[in-house]
Amino acid sequence: MNNRALELTEMAVSRNELSKLLLGEGEYSYIPKFSPAIGTDITSILPYGIYKFQKINQSCQFSSDLYEALTSLTARYEGLEPVASFILVESSGRLEGKSPLSFSLVELASLLQGSIEAFRSRLEKDFTGYGFGWENGLYGELLNISRNTVEVGGPSFVPEKPWLWK
Repeated sequence: MNNRALELTEMAVSRNELSKLLLGEGEYSYIPKFSPAIGTDITSILPYGIYKFQKINQSCQFSSDLYEALTSLTARYEGLEPVASFILVESSGRLEGKSPLSFSLVELASLLQGSIEAFRSRLEKDFTGYGFGWENGLYGELLNISRNTVEVGGPSFVPEKPWLWK
């Protein structure tokens, strides 16, 4: 499992396809055994692929390229959940001192929040994939991810204050 995540990250970097890796498109789909993820399991690809790659290569350019891929994904409907999950997992990684990345999550969260608002009506009607089981569709899942992100010390990316939810 761990080697495959690193291999996919190396391939995505060499082909300048980090966005495809984060979305899990085509050959970049990475779902470890028993994972409920759709496309790519961000909770696994981040520590076993992206963090490992950065630690091995110590590349400022990689961090910059990754941030660029993430910001480009915030403009795409299908990129909202992967970026939200990335912010959550990265916030947790920083809290635990495991992340080698250093770009601003606050700026990324702000971009994501703008896109979530732009796509809000579509998100609220999307009951497929991660939207399944939520009263307000995929928007509900993004609210939940934002609340969890705030709980681990990361930035919120929704206009509501999910940290006040009970």
